[in-house]
This record gives sequence, C-alpha cells and structure tokens, in this order.
Amino acid sequence: MNIEELNHLAGWLKTEAATAKDNYEAFRAKLDHNAQQPQKQPLENELNALLSFLRDIPLNVLSNEQIRLLEAFDIAEYLGVHGILFINTTIKKK
Repeated sequence: MNIEELNHLAGWLKTEAATAKDNYEAFRAKLDHNAQQPQKQPLENELNALLSFLRDIPLNVLSNEQIRLLEAFDIAEYLGVHGILFINTTIKKK
C-alpha cells in the first residue's frame, strides 16, 4: 500500500469510523440505561440507525489492502456486513 492509499484510508476512517462510533455509542448508552434503570427506554431507533449505517457504509471505495489493514487492526469486524453480524450474534441473541 502506498502513501496515497494510506492517506485515503485515514480520511475515510476520520469520516466513517467517527460516524460508526457515534452510532455504536448511542446504542450502547441506551443499553446501559436499560440495564441500570427500572424505567426502560426503547432501543429501536438507535438499533435501526446503527444497522442502517452499517448496511450503507461505503466499504466499496476501499482497496483490498485497505480492508486487510482494517482487519489487522480488528476494525473490519464492526463495519458493513461483519458489523451487522456482530450486532445480530452479540446483541440480538434470543
């Protein structure tokens, strides 16, 4: 991977990873509240926003090397289809 690709990945992460973090954090905050408070709040809005973001995140603009770097840093498993799978297997267990 060359410097230009690293620079592109850094810009992509600055935008997309920050949005992913915000969506995960909003959902986590509701989960924490519901775990600690007797008065529960609905999770659907935050969950749907997170899943929608993960479904639409533009991973297709990244090269295979850039995606492998995300995998090496254990970031890829929380984005795109892998992120949806993470939510479905970790959060939505029945």
